Amino acid sequence: ADTSSPQQQFQIRSYLDLPYRTELNCALYYTDPISPHSGDGVLAIPSYFEFDAGLVWHAGKSVEIGIWGKNLIQREHPEFASDATSVITEIPRSIMLKVTWRF
Repeated sequence: ADTSSPQQQFQIRSYLDLPYRTELNCALYYTDPISPHSGDGVLAIPSYFEFDAGLVWHAGKSVEIGIWGKNLIQREHPEFASDATSVITEIPRSIMLKVTWRF
């Protein structure tokens, strides 16, 4: 059967203001398994947890510097499949530095 959409999903988010104009942002996600149709039949994508976190420093009224981590629980996990092929897209762990300047 084509279960392209998960039956259960949830996300929990936390925003915490810290001293020295810093903040910590975290998010935990859960998604049930899915079995979407692909180009060669039906694929099985298992359930997964994902955890993202970011630490942001407000350096001034117009400048923010942040470091963000995505998918910190595991190195990578399958998340969705292509309709045309049997390729499953895996989401890798990543770290990003972000500088925001508002003017």
